Parts: sequence; C-alpha cells; structure tokens
Amino acid sequence: QVGQSYVFSLKMIDALREKTIKRISTSVDSNLGLVLHEIPKMVNELVTTQKELVSLEKSSKSDSSLLKYKEKIVWIEGGSFKMGTIFKEEFDALPVHKVTLNGFYMDKYEVTKEEFEQVMGTNPSAIRGCPNCPVDNVTWFEASEYCRKVGKRLPTEAEWEYACRAGSSTIFHYGNTLSSEQANFDGRSPFGGVPQGSSKSHPMPVGNYQPNKWGLYDMHGNVAEWCSDWYDQVYYGNSDEKNPTGPQNGKLKVVRGGSWNNEGKSLHSAKRTAYNPSIRLNTLGFRCVKDEY
Repeated sequence: QVGQSYVFSLKMIDALREKTIKRISTSVDSNLGLVLHEIPKMVNELVTTQKELVSLEKSSKSDSSLLKYKEKIVWIEGGSFKMGTIFKEEFDALPVHKVTLNGFYMDKYEVTKEEFEQVMGTNPSAIRGCPNCPVDNVTWFEASEYCRKVGKRLPTEAEWEYACRAGSSTIFHYGNTLSSEQANFDGRSPFGGVPQGSSKSHPMPVGNYQPNKWGLYDMHGNVAEWCSDWYDQVYYGNSDEKNPTGPQNGKLKVVRGGSWNNEGKSLHSAKRTAYNPSIRLNTLGFRCVKDEY
C-alpha cells in the first residue's frame, strides 16, 4: 500500500539468463478487493507472453535448422540437355538424345557415413573410420530407404547426368581432360593426355575437390552413386524426352559417376554402369534429391 492506493506488481524473469523479460503492475485507490480482482488478468498476460516466447524460440530453432540443412543442398534449375556419350563403343549410352527435366534439389555432397548412421542406426561401410567420407558398401534398397526417411529420393539417371554436366557438353564437367587433382580416382590412369598422378585407394572426405559449376561435389569419382532407374542397354532409343524415369522393370539398377578405384575415362559424365540392387561394394554410395521444400 502506498498512501491510499494499493499497488500490485508481477515480474517475469529468465532465470538462466538472469534478466527481466516483462514487468506489469496495477494500482487501485482505496480498494484492495479491486487489486485482487486484477491479479488473474495480470497472470494471464504473463502466461500469454511466455507462450509467445516459447513459440518464437521453437520457430527460430526450426528456421535455423532448415537454413543449416539447405546449406547442404543445391537447387537444380529445370531445362534441357543432350544426354548420352561420344564414345561409340559405349553403345548403352547411345544415341545422344534430348532430355527435358523439371527443377529439383540435389544433395551437394554424397551421403556420409555419419549421416547414414544417424538415420539408419548402422554403418555398413567396408572402409572404416572417416565419418565425413561417403558411406560405402550400401545396397540400392538401403540407399533408397535412407532417402525416403529423410523426405527425399534417389535421383533418376537423367537427373544425375544433367546435374553432373552442370550446363557443360564436354566429356567431364571440368572439360575434356581429368587429372587426379580434380577428382578421387585411380590417378595412374588419367584422361586426355594429362600427367599421371597417384591413387588414393580409398574414398576421401566429401567436398575435398572443386565442385562443378552448379556447386555439386564429387560427381566424378570418390564413390559411384546409385540412381533410381532400372538398367536397360537399349533404353536410350526409347526414352521419354520429358522427365524420363527409366524402364518399368529390370534386374540391375543404374550406377553413375565412377569411383576411387576406376580409371579416368570411367568417370565421364555420360558413363553408365549397373549392378544388382542387393550388391554391396566398397566403391558404391549415393546422394539424394527432392522435388521441392
């Protein structure tokens, strides 16, 4: 009581940060009953403030998490390109044909051992250690399930080549030569007349080499990457022009990109390989894509 007035004050304190968040007070002349009547209203005001602060903090954390996540993906603008090879002996990648794709998001890096284990609860990699190296020894089914669990999917073969080329029409997205300074492969067999290098004989941490023009890392080498499509040697002669997804069925799944164990030529942008979807290889991993966020 101050003179003839009754004053009641409430204060909300952040105990962890040791600071006042909000202070409210009320005063009524000569009537304590009216002051007591105002107390529930004041408490409700503080409770509302607390709920708003909690909601704001959760939203901030969610936005921060999404921002951090989006740092690991790249938007691939839709468009058209010429899909296929210039190497006549690689008949399964002929004829060269026009493909038009919708835009999509693609993982900037190959999925790492650490990421895979966090989602799947296990690390199947034959090559131990190096949590930031790409997961290897993973089946197509496991790769597909990982992508599904994180709200994504494996890329189609056409999406993979389009993203790898990044607007280029050369043999590799770097140009028409490939050295061991540009990708992780058997550098003793480079391509295009460049000097021989060394072979690392194992995957390297993701992002260890320069990305392509669209910001994607290790599209050539490191580990080969599963695609969603079934494999057919003559599919290119019957492929849809817009958003092709491969044959309806088959026995093998398409693999792209080549690995640390391949010679340089086997890493070119149009090179097709295929494996039984149940196979496990220490040269084989994956990355995911998503249509939208």
